[in-house]
Amino acid sequence: MTEIFRNKNISKNSANLNVKKIHQLFLKQIQKGYIKFAIAWGHCKRTCGLLKTETYHADFAELYSISILYLIAKVAYLLTNLPVEIKVASGGLRFNDSLFANLDEIKQYDKERQDITNMLCDEKLIYIFLQ
Repeated sequence: MTEIFRNKNISKNSANLNVKKIHQLFLKQIQKGYIKFAIAWGHCKRTCGLLKTETYHADFAELYSISILYLIAKVAYLLTNLPVEIKVASGGLRFNDSLFANLDEIKQYDKERQDITNMLCDEKLIYIFLQ
């Protein structure tokens, strides 16, 4: 399972990861009878990131990130046949205080991101998007 994190297309900081530590953590999860991942991500909200648009809408950046998370979770499930849960901390409220973001647009962004997840992922994998 930990080999997937060595791929620079999956894990952008793959050269800096302690794969032995990830291996140990993964084995602990197997012993508990379930797999849980937690990740925080942030995307550039302007066109300089090449994937994000200047709007609040979920777009290719979210599609790409969610598909990578799905791949990791699916591999974990196929290798262990255990329930897999991924918690993602990056809700639109993250920078609300400093950016004076519009709450209705943030809720729409989070809904669109969940819709992408529901479209790409199957019911055996649980995705929780934290605000």
